[in-house]
Amino acid sequence: MAESLEEGIRRIEALKHDWDGEGAQAYSPEICALALKIGNEFPEFIEKKHGIKIGELSASPSVNGGIDLHWRGDNYEVLLFVSPNKSPQYYGDNLNGGNAIRGTI
Repeated sequence: MAESLEEGIRRIEALKHDWDGEGAQAYSPEICALALKIGNEFPEFIEKKHGIKIGELSASPSVNGGIDLHWRGDNYEVLLFVSPNKSPQYYGDNLNGGNAIRGTI
């Protein structure tokens, strides 16, 4: 069974400083709350803006205190990067060779 968005964000928020052994910073409650909020709203946003239904989600820690939210469905794959330093950005690929999408929230 796949991890829910809330479970993924809680797992990331629990990471301590240097969780990667290379000096990575811990994740702030603010960036985790933002990732949770945007992650919950993003599937509807993508469907309205691009007409795409995105599939199963995975959440991963990323560079500089950011969080990657990755959805993969039958036809599309979309990555949303939530950063403490800039507006959330997304990129998506049609797995059948069609148009790519990208944007900033």
